[in-house]
Amino acid sequence: MMKLCLIAPVPPPYGGVANWERIIVNEIVKHDDIDFTLINIAANKRPLDGRTIFDRIFYSGFVMLKAYRKLKEAVRKNCPDVVHMTTSGGMGFYRDLLFLKYLKKKQIPSVYHVHFGRTVQYRNENKRSWKMIIKAVSLADAVIVLDEKSLELLNPYAKKIVKINNPIDTENYKTLIKNGFEKPTIIYIGWVIKTKGVEELLSAFHVFNQRHGHAYTLELIGPGESDYIQGLKEVSDIENVIFTGEIGHNEAMMRLASASVFILPSYTEGFPNVVLEAMALKKCIIATNVGALPEVLDDNAGIIINSKSAEEILNALERTEDRKLRERLAENAYIKVNDLYDVKPTYEKYRKLWRSVINDES
Repeated sequence: MMKLCLIAPVPPPYGGVANWERIIVNEIVKHDDIDFTLINIAANKRPLDGRTIFDRIFYSGFVMLKAYRKLKEAVRKNCPDVVHMTTSGGMGFYRDLLFLKYLKKKQIPSVYHVHFGRTVQYRNENKRSWKMIIKAVSLADAVIVLDEKSLELLNPYAKKIVKINNPIDTENYKTLIKNGFEKPTIIYIGWVIKTKGVEELLSAFHVFNQRHGHAYTLELIGPGESDYIQGLKEVSDIENVIFTGEIGHNEAMMRLASASVFILPSYTEGFPNVVLEAMALKKCIIATNVGALPEVLDDNAGIIINSKSAEEILNALERTEDRKLRERLAENAYIKVNDLYDVKPTYEKYRKLWRSVINDES
């Protein structure tokens, strides 16, 4: 039996990596050949929840040291065959280096899972973060990335590096699919912050809805700072715009299942699970060409646009007025997510990689 130690944030709060953890753990427990230990590295408080600089530095440091003690305890009590550690970058690089150096010292194989799409940004704009990710990648026995660009940039520094898509359990979404019934609603799900492209989205939607007799509703689902949202309401025309706020995952999926279009106009992404969820719900998708999104939505599985452009959002929304196009893109997305991104084949790729680093296979 393989002894696996998984280091990842556990929801709540919910987010990309935490949702990944939930999917993977649900799959691990279906098998009886892995004895796994889970170490939670969630901060439990986000900037949108009022996290201060004190929280960011001192509380995050406390969480890091607590997780570090748990890792040492796991090694002492039931030494794992392999450790799979996730990262979202940023301040987390300090934790990553601490953990990876310890595992190296103990000669425990490590898999370093890069869950973000900011590799190019780090290389071009943040020399400290770029140096830290290079160091972390060089310490790990294997590295997982989510997109081709990260694979290209980090490959020279890694002993072994692979691109593995984020997974989704497609079976969980089949009962929600609405055949032939759609509300004229455009849905965004994510943090309501500037870098998610919400300002450009509001601007484009205003023009689009005017052109089409105010027939559409734009619903933004997700947390946001109250002052920022109030500012958006003051400077934007928010007729037919609903700021739903943060709701439960099941409720969000039911709302998405009834919508006509899902949109994610982010400035930066890694491999967002919400796009896979929209694909599994057979939705027409508009997303920006960042992170792994161009790869996920190629083969006519969605509409890809440039980020930071209200004009491109508007043009994409206009294209979705063609019902036949909308249905064709949705069907292509549905077929692709079931063929390529279901959790079962993805989990097998993880398990194969764990075995390879345990056996030190090149």
